[in-house]
Amino acid sequence: MASQSTPQTSVWYFVGATFSFVLPSMLLPDGMRLWAQVLGLVLGFALLITGLVVFVREQRAGRTPESGPAAQGEHDPR
Repeated sequence: MASQSTPQTSVWYFVGATFSFVLPSMLLPDGMRLWAQVLGLVLGFALLITGLVVFVREQRAGRTPESGPAAQGEHDPR
């Protein structure tokens, strides 16, 4: 039986959080850096928490039993 993998969207939240943490300090000049870093931190933590929530939801959805003889309570006599 081939297992079907579901697309994981939580990875994109973590990638977005990483860019949100790093880009303000890399791209902006020193005078604009403070407010951009604060905004980047707030946005990064929001994306990180959202990514964790989505990750837990995806993991719980992956634990559902498959439909088959073992899932229906039938035992293999071997």
